[in-house]
Amino acid sequence: ESKETYQYLKDYIKELMPEIEVNSLKEDINLFNLGFTSYTPCEIEIIATDDQIDELMDMIIKFEIDAYDTPNGEPKETDENYIKYQRYSWIYSLLSKYI
Repeated sequence: ESKETYQYLKDYIKELMPEIEVNSLKEDINLFNLGFTSYTPCEIEIIATDDQIDELMDMIIKFEIDAYDTPNGEPKETDENYIKYQRYSWIYSLLSKYI
């Protein structure tokens, strides 16, 4: 993942579940400097129990369910749950690749 992804992941998970630790283990600036990538790749470590990861994933799914739980099935852009869904849904997608 990119260094930018790491920073967003760390910040956003901390907002939802501060007890989960997100660390950058190593990064490879040379791949960026040599033009092999358009970003600085890094290895990310998430320190959490399976239950904590499940709780985080469930929380993000609930944002989506609550956002789309409207009479016409369309979310309101100003709805708090829709805003949270927009902000955090990428975390669900990212973690789903690795669990």
